[in-house]
Amino acid sequence: SLTASATTTLSGTTVTVGGTGLSTNSVVYIYFPDQSTLKTSANTDSTGYFYTTFNIGEYPAGNKTVWVKDGSTWYTTSFSVTPIIGMNTSSGYVGDQVTVNGTGFAANKYVTIYFDDESLGSASTNSNGSFTNATFSVPASPRGSYTVKAKDASNYSDTDIFSIQQKITVTPTSASVGDQVTVVGTAFRASKVMTFYFDGAVVTTTPSSVSSDSYGGFTAKFAVPSADNGTYKVKASDGSYNYEANLTVQPGVDLNQTSGHVGSEVTLSGTGFIASGTVHIKYDGVEITTASVNSSGVFSATFDIPASAGGTHTITATDGTSTVLSTFTMETTAPSAPTLVSPIDIERASSQATLDWEDVTDLSEPVTYKLEVAFDSNFSLIALTKTGLTDSEYTILKEEKLESTSKDEPYYWRVKAIDAASNQSQWSTSGSFYVGFSLSLPTWATYTLLGVGGLLLLGLGFYLGRRTAY
Repeated sequence: SLTASATTTLSGTTVTVGGTGLSTNSVVYIYFPDQSTLKTSANTDSTGYFYTTFNIGEYPAGNKTVWVKDGSTWYTTSFSVTPIIGMNTSSGYVGDQVTVNGTGFAANKYVTIYFDDESLGSASTNSNGSFTNATFSVPASPRGSYTVKAKDASNYSDTDIFSIQQKITVTPTSASVGDQVTVVGTAFRASKVMTFYFDGAVVTTTPSSVSSDSYGGFTAKFAVPSADNGTYKVKASDGSYNYEANLTVQPGVDLNQTSGHVGSEVTLSGTGFIASGTVHIKYDGVEITTASVNSSGVFSATFDIPASAGGTHTITATDGTSTVLSTFTMETTAPSAPTLVSPIDIERASSQATLDWEDVTDLSEPVTYKLEVAFDSNFSLIALTKTGLTDSEYTILKEEKLESTSKDEPYYWRVKAIDAASNQSQWSTSGSFYVGFSLSLPTWATYTLLGVGGLLLLGLGFYLGRRTAY
């Protein structure tokens, strides 16, 4: 009488063979999978009984024959290889990736992975009936235990149990007092009213009433309550089961106006800073003001945005321990082009002419001007350039005076406006003028000529008076 059985694990199959009624006190030989492959041997006792095991490694499913040789006589018995699967974990959360391995299935067959009868993955067995690394993502489901099954095309299958646990995630994981955070939950009890806690106290959420869906999932938001800096527990409960996640409260600031122009008055408020300390506020790294922090870690400071180029700029608030950044966007709208007043159209002017144009106004004050005087209308040959002018006129200095020109070869001039945010207008339309001949004499020579002229006029008057009398 012979018996055989098989025990399959993911590492292989162990076969157990036993028998009675064989030759006493002798050696029997066990062959598998055929009569030419010796696997092991065993000694019978005085009653002709033996018992032994051997390993056949990974082996396809089905009934198998074992040959036992007792002396010159052959006997047979059989055992069955059955499938077995194993997972890298037996419990987890919705969305987790689970890996399934299996052996003892039919050779070279397609295997489907089911989660509670829902097909979620697949694999193919090798010639030994084994497969590895079949994966699936845990689907949205209420808390509980679910059956994972692997079934091949020959209908060999095995099952295992996977337990889904409830969980929440809080986003972001770090926030400031007053910031909105989002709580997403999975695998709680289905269709239950949820309660939310921050540091053990119930918080009001958006929406104000949150219930889990048919899969035990939900989404809720709440504003971080007033709290010192540190890490706190956020908890969600369905009345029977709960889960906690960490939320770190950090210093935060709020800028009441995030864009504007030079001179815009803004207010920067902050929470979570060192109580009764001082916050230094910098604009692009340059300190512009300080603020006192109250005993609750709160401060507020109002200041004007300094002159700076159009675009984004960084406002920094620091108490020496914590530093928080915010962004201010400077306007990039260019001022309007200036309108020229005089000279305009080939007017005659002195070598120290006064060039006049209308004022340009802009939100980002003060506005300055750039002036160019050129020998040609294309402004390729520049005679004079002035920048940073604060008035809407300019009188050419004595050391800058222009050479005399003819009316046919005038000077050309133009102006552009530049605001305090470095935004530049288009050039104005160009004006033109020419410089007439002028004689420049020292003061003493001027007075001498005036004196001589006076004497000549006096003599001429005397002469004419004499002639008239005569």
